[in-house]
Amino acid sequence: MKKAKGEKIITEKHFEKTLYDYMRVYIDKNISNIINKAKKEKELMMKILFEPESIEFDISDDRIKFLYLNGVIDDCDGKCCVKVPLYYKKLYNHFKPQTNGERNKMLKFEEDLNKYIDENKNLKLNELLKRYTEYIKSRGAVMFKGRNYYEGVYQYNLDQFLSAYIELLGGKVYPETQIGGGRIDLMVMYNRKEYLIEIKANIIKYEYEISKRQIKEYIKRKGLKEEWLIIYSNTIKDFEYNLEEENGIKLHIWFIKTNFENPSKMGNYLNRGKRL
Repeated sequence: MKKAKGEKIITEKHFEKTLYDYMRVYIDKNISNIINKAKKEKELMMKILFEPESIEFDISDDRIKFLYLNGVIDDCDGKCCVKVPLYYKKLYNHFKPQTNGERNKMLKFEEDLNKYIDENKNLKLNELLKRYTEYIKSRGAVMFKGRNYYEGVYQYNLDQFLSAYIELLGGKVYPETQIGGGRIDLMVMYNRKEYLIEIKANIIKYEYEISKRQIKEYIKRKGLKEEWLIIYSNTIKDFEYNLEEENGIKLHIWFIKTNFENPSKMGNYLNRGKRL
């Protein structure tokens, strides 16, 4: 590995530097080819990337056949997926919803980030998610209204928000990470501890109950103590947090409201009020 030349042990820093360069610096012919092929089927690619396991793998579909034959996607238990982690990360970065300048809306100038770390140097993720709900209350109408980016707009928005804070604190956020044979939507790494986040959008109660059972089983199977489930919904009336404890494990559940008033309509309404 070039980043660890002369080193006997490859560290996390070497990995991070190599990954950063592949994402932001290097012009790799194979990766460039993958992106160019993916761009030819952008709408389908967005679904595959940002709504995992939503597209059945069917080679009779010419779009799927094209992406498969060009090495962009593969068959993962009957669903379309991007198997190569480096390809996935590059495609995710390329097709992610554009939210330029939003970081300045996420971070408060006067905010003391130390309040998100406890005395044992553990991340107080629930406090950070509480701050996230405040951000969405002020910016949700701009970020979510009229977007056509499938569930990806929610996942990337949370990814961007958490990254803004956690990277300043010295941690990292990884999207769509493979862990022990399973896949997690977001994995936060801070002080060598993993915080796992599963994301769902616009599901009904039946799907919600299934998701909870699956996550609880996953927590037990992996010997974990807690996990986070984030539900984005356009039908709930307000934000909500629930904690479910069972046999020593915790499932933190956050409901995020997404049905906001169209900002342009709200502006027109306020302007009419001023004229009155």
